Amino acid sequence: MHLRLPRFCRKLLAHVRLGDKKRNPELINPGTILAPSGQVSNGGPRTTPPAATPLYFPHHVPAGISTPFSGVSPRQFLELFLSLKSPSDVTCEHINALNVDVSKDVTLDELIPAFFVDGEPMFPLDPSREQSLNGADDPLLRWPSTTLSNGNEAPGRDIYSVRQQELSCDNDVAFRAVRRLPALPDLPPAKLVHFRKFWLNFDLMSEYWDTSKDDAEALNGQTEGYQGRRIGTGREMPEKYREDAIRLFIEPIAWQFGCQIRVPTMNPRLAVQTVLFPVRHSSVVYRVPTERVRARAGNLEGPLIAVQCRPTTEFRNDGEALGEGNAEKVDLLREVAAMLLLAQERARDGKVEKRPGEGKWWTTTPRWGAKVSVDDDDGGDTMGNSDGTTAARVGRGITKGSSRRKRKAEKSTQTLSPGPGLWDKKVTYVQVGKNEEDDFDDIFMVSSINHHISILRLRVHPLYLQYLETGIAPPLAHLQPSNDCGNAQFPNSQAESRQEQPWYVLKLQRTKWYDLFSAEDRVEAMKGVWGIFTWLMRGKGEEDVEMTDASDA
Repeated sequence: MHLRLPRFCRKLLAHVRLGDKKRNPELINPGTILAPSGQVSNGGPRTTPPAATPLYFPHHVPAGISTPFSGVSPRQFLELFLSLKSPSDVTCEHINALNVDVSKDVTLDELIPAFFVDGEPMFPLDPSREQSLNGADDPLLRWPSTTLSNGNEAPGRDIYSVRQQELSCDNDVAFRAVRRLPALPDLPPAKLVHFRKFWLNFDLMSEYWDTSKDDAEALNGQTEGYQGRRIGTGREMPEKYREDAIRLFIEPIAWQFGCQIRVPTMNPRLAVQTVLFPVRHSSVVYRVPTERVRARAGNLEGPLIAVQCRPTTEFRNDGEALGEGNAEKVDLLREVAAMLLLAQERARDGKVEKRPGEGKWWTTTPRWGAKVSVDDDDGGDTMGNSDGTTAARVGRGITKGSSRRKRKAEKSTQTLSPGPGLWDKKVTYVQVGKNEEDDFDDIFMVSSINHHISILRLRVHPLYLQYLETGIAPPLAHLQPSNDCGNAQFPNSQAESRQEQPWYVLKLQRTKWYDLFSAEDRVEAMKGVWGIFTWLMRGKGEEDVEMTDASDA
């Protein structure tokens, strides 16, 4: 017995199929989107895609550090950025006004603060400390702190090795595993558990960026039958593919440290005095509360790390020198703005939100010209007439429903309250991982363009954030860098670098661009992200971790 769909359902399905064919004919073309990457479903030739998108990277480095903010009036500083009407208006003047000191291609040992064990600095994943996998119980292989700041046990070296093996496998082997295809001859199948979702989304990226199987003769039209993996160019790839792949690259690491990465629920906006500038946050990492009730309610603590993905593929126009392209300056400004917003959110630790207009006369004093128009209990009309009747109301075209809506609108005009707040109600803002002995806050971000990622670190002083938000410069006594800013948690070289950094300077460090199609770069990028979590989630010992009972939430 066969079930037959109703007539209107058959028409609807036929219309949807026809509409899909008209909008995107590739959906019914064998061997394209529905076919596995690098495979031809029917053995026939595939449509040759356009030439691959060339790889370009930004190289702009500011010329130098200008004078402190005390030499620039707050109005001039604000008007400089208010003059931006489009990305093409960004110049070196805007970058130099922020006093950004950029260091490129730094190593992970220089980027991530090191621990000290027996008086010797140790990077979270120092190869010299890796004795053997059998020593998983060795405290040195678990790093100095065996307890994280949330009270959980720090992940050991064996856990790291399992994740490392999943990222070290060959691309073709991993793509066939996530597509449930037979393994290649003489190669064992990939065992993907924690990074399986990453490989699924990375497989979608490969259909636009992977040129490893491109045939030059087929691309030039000399031969028929394209056998490569691409179906388009990198410029044509949807932004969601990159954002999901990078988020799922960090998510398995965040879980091991009791953290969660999510897409922002509120529009990210950077506060510069009285103006809010929109910035790009693709996703943000937070710490999950230890209280079960708060965790189930979706509450988070932080933030810890920001993630920014950008679709830009060209950074220089014809005639522009390396590092002088307009798109290069825009790209750097977007990264700095995103990290400053993360610094502003972390600086809310211990503060109470002040909503826009709170305490002002326009949110406390009733406005003029307002007239209360609420129905009386004796059946009067909306203007307060005591002899109003239902018939009169209907005659004027006022029904019961419309009257209720009118009263609701009139009541809203009588309500005086500040504007909507800028703080996320589900987030408890905490400076997780901040060094208490250092005034500067270390801001970390994972930046992504093309099919590459780079890890950034920005050191921000609270006086810098104060000037950015209020326009008030500190006294002259704070203009010079303090000599008493060393910390035994850092190597001597890092302590000396902090002594040379004044409060009005943003010191930005960035690694090289890690190619996600390279197994070696993937492992190195994971090592850097793992090291950031190890540093930010470090604990002071079990006796110093405060655990709150769920009943107190």
